[in-house]
Amino acid sequence: MGNTIVGGIDETLSPQLKHLEQQYKELSAQFTNTQAQIQPAIATFNRSNDQYKTFVGLCGTLAMNVACGGFSNDQFNQFLQLTQSTPPSVNNSNMLFNAEATPIIQQQYAEMSPHLMNACYCTDTLQERGFFNQSSGALAVSQDIFNGLMTGVQIIASFGNIAGNIVAKVALAAIEVLDPFILLAEIKQKVEQYQRANGEIMQRIFEMQSDLNQINSTTSEIEQRIREIKQTFLNLCNQLNQISPTNFNWQFGVDGDDASFMNAMTAAASQYSILSLLRYHWTNYVAKHPDGTLAVFEQEFTDVMVPNRYTPEIVHQYLTVLLQYNPSMAQYKPS
Repeated sequence: MGNTIVGGIDETLSPQLKHLEQQYKELSAQFTNTQAQIQPAIATFNRSNDQYKTFVGLCGTLAMNVACGGFSNDQFNQFLQLTQSTPPSVNNSNMLFNAEATPIIQQQYAEMSPHLMNACYCTDTLQERGFFNQSSGALAVSQDIFNGLMTGVQIIASFGNIAGNIVAKVALAAIEVLDPFILLAEIKQKVEQYQRANGEIMQRIFEMQSDLNQINSTTSEIEQRIREIKQTFLNLCNQLNQISPTNFNWQFGVDGDDASFMNAMTAAASQYSILSLLRYHWTNYVAKHPDGTLAVFEQEFTDVMVPNRYTPEIVHQYLTVLLQYNPSMAQYKPS
């Protein structure tokens, strides 16, 4: 027996329509559920990415700061010239230095902060010109440390605006709303509408799931990179501790919480920033006063820095370190 025709409508399409209506409801619910997972995933990504940027920025400037202490006079002047441009804006999505690290670096490293920050952006150039191999003795930062920093800078740049792009795509993601109580067309037309809508929803679910997978996998990668930069910082602290004993806690391993590392990195910048600052002021002093004395330089350095930041004893201690490990500076020892 053939299909029954009632009012010009093929009744065999009615079960198909009911199936498509149910599929539409299920797909709509799946779409909403997937869409709801995007924002929390992006929030997690942003937190991890910002933390990674902070750690790479603080660790990178600390390492550059130490290396500066070992540069010869010519090398240090070349370093200053190479790194004198202005760092990118903190609003740049794939920049290295975020709003958390930048104030710390600027406060602790003072005049040297733009140079140290820019040095982190041009690690490849510095490496090609041999700067990482030119520091002396205990002030020679290992190639492993700089490799870790260069990897961090490259990874941050590669992430670009992943989260922002996905947010924009999700904001535009919408599905066609079909209301069976409003649709008064023939069943065949309704079937065609639901078939089209269901196909579009499935495609958008697939696209959102791909974006969600990308965000989650990138977040996992960042979390692993955070552990690696923590280890780089611990290695650097071990070196600094040999130059002059650290006055902060850092021996908690890579499993230490982020807050502990943040405190340690800030403390390390506070304690050891004097290395590059002494090097900077020493270079200026010697250029202006070739017959100057060590005592006058120490007093001038103490006076020009933030009041009460460094005691004369601290200045003398770290200047002695530089004179001990930097042959270029040791050749000039005004009494």
